[in-house]
Amino acid sequence: MMSEEYRCTSQNAFMDEIITREERIFGLATVHQSVKQHFAYLERFTEASWDKAFVEYLPLVERKQNLYDYYRVLKRFIAMLEDGHTNVHFPPSIKDSLDHLPIRLDVVEGEWVVVQRFPTEDVLTEDIPPGSILESIEVESPSEYFAREFYPYLAAGRQQSKRTILELAPMYRRDMKLRMRFRYPDCSSHDRDVTANRSTVQWTEKLSQKYLPAWTRGERLLSTELAPGIHYLSFPSCEPENETRLIGILESWSSKWPNGVILDIRHNGGGSTPEELVRHLISSPTKGYTVLSRWSISYVTACFQWIESADKRMQLLKDFGLCNHFSPEWYLSDGGETVITPAEIHYDGPLAILTGPMTINAAEDLVVLLKQAGRGTVIGDRTFGSTGQPYMFTLPGGGRGLVCTVNCRFADGTVFIGVGCEPDIPVTPTIKGIMEGRDEVLDAALDNLQGISPEIKKGDHGVFRG
Repeated sequence: MMSEEYRCTSQNAFMDEIITREERIFGLATVHQSVKQHFAYLERFTEASWDKAFVEYLPLVERKQNLYDYYRVLKRFIAMLEDGHTNVHFPPSIKDSLDHLPIRLDVVEGEWVVVQRFPTEDVLTEDIPPGSILESIEVESPSEYFAREFYPYLAAGRQQSKRTILELAPMYRRDMKLRMRFRYPDCSSHDRDVTANRSTVQWTEKLSQKYLPAWTRGERLLSTELAPGIHYLSFPSCEPENETRLIGILESWSSKWPNGVILDIRHNGGGSTPEELVRHLISSPTKGYTVLSRWSISYVTACFQWIESADKRMQLLKDFGLCNHFSPEWYLSDGGETVITPAEIHYDGPLAILTGPMTINAAEDLVVLLKQAGRGTVIGDRTFGSTGQPYMFTLPGGGRGLVCTVNCRFADGTVFIGVGCEPDIPVTPTIKGIMEGRDEVLDAALDNLQGISPEIKKGDHGVFRG
C-alpha cells in the first residue's frame, strides 16, 4: 500500500513529548473506524483496502516515537483518501510551535515562483522580489523536497490542492532555517538562509501597502468602483456576517444597478453555504446541489454536533425528516428537487466570478449554485475541490480528526470534489505578470466586461497593486 518507507524527518527532533503505545494504537484504530462508518467517498478506497492499510500502519504506530512523528503517521494514513475535508489536525502543543516561510510560493509556468513575500527580518534585510524562481531548497529541487517532506501528509486530491494546503497551514518548525537558492528577476542567483518565522512580522501601514495585496488590507470585504458602472466586490469568507454585509451592498445598488459586477472569491476559504447571497444574484428559480451520505446518522451528527441542547437537536432531526431513518444506507437530498428562489431585490446584470485554488468549501458551493443557475462567467483557475460537512472526533495527545460525511455534486451528478470547479475562462498568472505586480485574472474579468463599459482599460485598477 505504501509507495515508500515511512521516514521521520530531522526537523521534528524538537518534539520530545512521548505518547504511549496503547494510545498510539487506539488513535490509529479510531481514525480507521471513523472513516469506515462515516466517510462519504469510500468507493474511492474500498473497505478491504482500507482495512489492509490499517494493518500495514500498525507497526508504524507501535514504534516508540514522539507526538509529532506519531501525528505524521496518522496524517499520512488518512491522506491516502485524498479528500480535503477528511484529515488529522495536530494537537495545539505542536501547532503552536510551527510557522510559515516568509514567502508564498506557487508553480507558475512550470517553475516554483515567489508570488508574495512577508516583511520578516530576512526579507527586510534583503528582499526576495516577487517573480523570483526558487531553484533549490536544501540542495534539492523544490518539487523533490516538497514531494518527500510534505505531499504524502496533505489531504487533497490534486497536486495544486496540496500546494494550496502547503501555503495555508504552518508546516515548518518555527525559526528553522532552510538553505534556498533563488534566481531573481534580473537573472542573478542568490543563496539565502530563509527562516520560518512569518508570525514575527510587525505590520505597519507602510509595510501593509508594500507587501500585502489589496484584498488583505484593512476591510477584507472590499467594495469599490473600478470604472463607471463596474463594481468590484471581494468576498473573503462565507461567514454569515460577510454574507449579510455583501447582500446589503447589493441591495443598496437597487436604485441604479451597475453595468457589471466582479465577485472575487479567489481567497475565500468557506464558512456556511451562502444560499441567501445566491438568491440576490439570480432572477429565476434554480436547482440546489445533490447531497449524499452513507449513513444518515453521520450527516445529522456532523451537521448538529455544535448544538448542545438535546431538544433543539431533536427538533432539527424532525425538520430533516430523519428521526426514523438512522440506517446504514445512502441518504439523498436531490438537487433536482431542491429549489432556490430569487430574492425580491436581486441583481441580474453581467457578473464575473473570480476563482482559484484557494476557493474552498462553501465558496465552491457558491460557484456550483451560480453555475447551475447560468449566472455569471467564472474566470481564473480551478477551485480547490473540497466541500462537505465533517464529522469531528478527538485523538490521543490532544489532536482531532475530521471525516467528510456528505458527497456533494452538481444537481446533474457532475463531480467537483477532488477535481475542482472549472472556470469558463481559464486564466493563470504568468511570471512576467507577477514581476510587474499585475492582477492578470482581474484584467481578464475587465476584458470580459469590456463590451458593456468601453471606458474600462487594463491597469486602471491601481488599488489592487502590491
